Parts: sequence; structure tokens; C-alpha cells
Amino acid sequence: MKAEVARATIVLASFARPEHPGLHRFLEALSAALLLRFVDHWHPAEPSRGNGYRCVRFLPHGADAWLLRIISEAGLAAAVLDAFPSELTL
Repeated sequence: MKAEVARATIVLASFARPEHPGLHRFLEALSAALLLRFVDHWHPAEPSRGNGYRCVRFLPHGADAWLLRIISEAGLAAAVLDAFPSELTL
């Protein structure tokens, strides 16, 4: 699971504007939060099981509450989401 989360974070970072302040801190916080979030939702023998729960979405009308909590806990403003495309699903 750790390798997959690390790869997902790299893919997500590839969509971001790297000059955005706080981006690196957000990606670190997101990676740590995903590892905790997926503990009971990771089934190597059944990779499709739980994949909806593992989805990370950035939408034009706002982010998921858990994503906003990660941003807040990292001491960042929600504006860090502006580093990403307005609509992105990973």
C-alpha cells in the first residue's frame, strides 16, 4: 500500500503547478493521510474492492471534507487546491 500511495502522490504532483506555495507540504500531508485512510480499505487479493473509497477528487465546486481537513491540519489555506486542475479524479 505504501508504494501505491507514493506513486499516486507523484502522479498527483505531476498535475500541479509546482510554484504554488505550500504544495510540497500539502502532498506530504496527503500521503500520510491516505495511508491512514486506506488501512481498512486495502485488499491486495481484490484490488477493485474499496476503490471508490480510495478515490481522490478535485471538483470545481469544492473539495471533499476530508481533503479540506488535511489542508487545515497541514496549516495551509484551501487556496493550495488552486495548484491543481479544477477537475481531477485519481
